[in-house]
Amino acid sequence: MNRSEMALHLLACLYATGLFVPAAVHAQTADPASPDELLVPVVVPGAICAVASDTHNLLVIGSDDDKHQLSIFSLAGNAAHAPSKPAQVDLPKPALLENAKNRPLGMAFHPKLPLLYVWQDITADAEKIHIGFNHLIIYAIEPTALRQVAAYARGPEFAHGLSMGAIAIDPQGRRIFLPNLQDPSNGGASIGYFDLDGEGMPRPTRVPIQGTLDGRGLNQFELVTKPVRVNVSRFRGLPTGWGFVAPSLNTVVFTGAGHGPAVWDTQNRRAAIGLLPIDTLPGDCLIAADAQLSVLFGAAQGHDSLYRVAHADGYPTLMPQVVQLPGAVFHSAPTVIVANHNRLAVGGAGKVHFAGLNKRGQFTNEFESISVESDAVRALAYSRKSKRLYVAVEKDRQ
Repeated sequence: MNRSEMALHLLACLYATGLFVPAAVHAQTADPASPDELLVPVVVPGAICAVASDTHNLLVIGSDDDKHQLSIFSLAGNAAHAPSKPAQVDLPKPALLENAKNRPLGMAFHPKLPLLYVWQDITADAEKIHIGFNHLIIYAIEPTALRQVAAYARGPEFAHGLSMGAIAIDPQGRRIFLPNLQDPSNGGASIGYFDLDGEGMPRPTRVPIQGTLDGRGLNQFELVTKPVRVNVSRFRGLPTGWGFVAPSLNTVVFTGAGHGPAVWDTQNRRAAIGLLPIDTLPGDCLIAADAQLSVLFGAAQGHDSLYRVAHADGYPTLMPQVVQLPGAVFHSAPTVIVANHNRLAVGGAGKVHFAGLNKRGQFTNEFESISVESDAVRALAYSRKSKRLYVAVEKDRQ
């Protein structure tokens, strides 16, 4: 069975078991009237990142747990309550790094195929990491769990021991953008991408083999799964994965110098990087966006400032709007909630903060905060189907 047949088989299994539920099942879910009704705490200690899929009715939360770094919850039941007990998955690492701790930093579902991509990191001896540690793990979505089908991103051009590592896939599922790359010769910060084939796997590229020049000055080539990389050290130091927004196949937005958004246009050879500095921001921003609003949002890590700026294919089109939530200390990327009551949700110190948005994604200066059982909320995921915001917390409320 090839991968395409496997994908169809998996979808059939998901339908048969009820884990994959068509959108019409939740069509009558009412919009929550308040953030209290919107927020659903999910107990996952040490949570780092989270992602939800309405296609597969799944919530996946990544944590720094010593044994099970991924917790997989079904969202097919009652959306107003915490999901049932999760299936758990250990992220892979080689035997020579068995005593080192690996952790997930970013996750993304493929927009069309039953696949989950996880970016992981580890702190250990560099030589051992370069030999055996894969940063990008690809899982097939099966009826009751995830099954690893591939692993990539290994070697000296991938930095390690970092705390931020978001990834993003373009809306058509043809390219995955990668954080925390580096120039092996000087350590200069880079970002990159793999082109994906029709089965969601990184596509090998032709690389010339050194010492194979023939009489006409031509090299022989080998197929190597190697990322396309751009040096961003003028605009961003490591880590580069403070959030990625991939509005199209050829553009990706990341946090640049001056704490504002930077865009990499992969088709522009003369001026590949564009930058919008927002010098009034007090720190580096975790960023996110919503396709329906065509707006970029940023939350200043460890501070109380938010920004929003309209964009077209990643290029800012208007001046940014900056607001402050006095007393807030942000720890997560913003999460856009699009419903009858548009909001931006950001994890903070023991709280989840909500900022009101109008229909164009502009801040309305309506703010609200809800206390949760977590000193630093890093993992949020919103389901449009269930109209709920799932928040990873350390423990249940007493």
